[in-house]
Amino acid sequence: METPEFSRASLRDFLRILFKRKTQILLFFLATFSTVAIGTFAIKPTDEAKAQILVKIGRESMYVPATGSGNPVISINHEEQINSEIEIIDETQYYTQ
Repeated sequence: METPEFSRASLRDFLRILFKRKTQILLFFLATFSTVAIGTFAIKPTDEAKAQILVKIGRESMYVPATGSGNPVISINHEEQINSEIEIIDETQYYTQ
């Protein structure tokens, strides 16, 4: 029986091929890089973001004082609630930019 001879590829063989084809590799890299760079700067950005927020006033937002009377006075300040939500959103936008 004959045993087939396998040649092991070494690092030296790999480097020899790289150095032999270095101009082709460099030209391919530069062509790809320049094409991507030109395309990136030439294309105008088209994304546009819009957002809406819905502020619902729920039970967790109501202030109910602990009084002994049967009908408690419920105090809701809608404007203050909405302004605090807007402030949170403004701070979030500041950190994401």
